[in-house]
Amino acid sequence: VDNYGSSIKGVTVTSGTNVATTDANGVFTLDKVVTEAGRSVVKFTKSGYVDIVKSMPQKDGDTWTVVMIPDNNATTSTFPAASPTPLSINNNFGRSMNVELPANGFKDANGRTYNGIVKAKAVYLTPDASNFASAMPGGDLAAQREDGSDAQLVSYGMSSVELTEAEGKQLQLADGKEATLTFPVPNSMKENTPDEIPLWYFDESTGLWKEEGKATKQGDFYVGKVKHYD
Repeated sequence: VDNYGSSIKGVTVTSGTNVATTDANGVFTLDKVVTEAGRSVVKFTKSGYVDIVKSMPQKDGDTWTVVMIPDNNATTSTFPAASPTPLSINNNFGRSMNVELPANGFKDANGRTYNGIVKAKAVYLTPDASNFASAMPGGDLAAQREDGSDAQLVSYGMSSVELTEAEGKQLQLADGKEATLTFPVPNSMKENTPDEIPLWYFDESTGLWKEEGKATKQGDFYVGKVKHYD
């Protein structure tokens, strides 16, 4: 469904080489699902929507509800790689996350420095939203710390930023480059605001969140740097 609860027809649902398509009611069935360390990993794509990968512990006969965010609810920006424009991504609760991308900080799928026009499509998800669990990547907030140990997360918010060339080919942050995030403390977390929290990125190949970096509290906001926006 979309973020208003309406069914989405024609979504491509992929797990490894197994592919299904949602019907008029947004329903799909996969007879086989790729698992990584006991977790099902499934990708959902459709033109006009932000891609999402969901992952949960493998269970036969499992049923998922997946929310896909329409492009018209995303923040978009186009800019030269040499001088990116800061992204201010609204969360529909009257608050925004800011993402500052590095100048000359992009590479293409072959690892080569990219100097052309960059297109960014961004979404900010807040735990204050009732559909947060269905709209976020993954699904159960299973994670892996930097030391390899398992963790179960409590989220203070997420952002997805898709970076592409003008023709639509995927871009990534270049090696050694970082983006700066500034995001507000969610209303539902105001009673639990440590001075520092770890940052995490979602590994689509394993279906787990991976620890990378930290954010520090500055007033009613957290500020930190990330290396992954691919």
